[in-house]
Amino acid sequence: MSNDSGAGSYPEGQALYVVLFKCKVLPECSFVMDDSAHLFGVCLVYEKSETFAKEVVKAELANDHLVLGHVFLCSLFRSQEWREDIPEHNEMLGLAEKACRERQLCFGTFISEEIIAEQRLDAWLALYSADAL
Repeated sequence: MSNDSGAGSYPEGQALYVVLFKCKVLPECSFVMDDSAHLFGVCLVYEKSETFAKEVVKAELANDHLVLGHVFLCSLFRSQEWREDIPEHNEMLGLAEKACRERQLCFGTFISEEIIAEQRLDAWLALYSADAL
């Protein structure tokens, strides 16, 4: 079975999901540089449902001492909705190829709470999907 994501064809029951989220940083987390209590992130995950996609993201974040908080968006990835001339979109197209090829979760860039405060959360979300607002 093939879905309409444009990122490849999947076996029956599998699809590529894009997940935009906020997570809490635990003290053991080693990759936060500005003392932010939260990070905002985006990832692509190859799974059988939105529910399973969120569970995989939650588990992977926990491995890095992060706690999944709010999920702004979890929906099927459709490559035709992403433009190569927008850097964030180009990053997502590359992650989609990798996620499909390797059948694994692929995180994009994490943004700290401090940076989000400067550029506004709604502007960041709009880069990835109007549906997340």
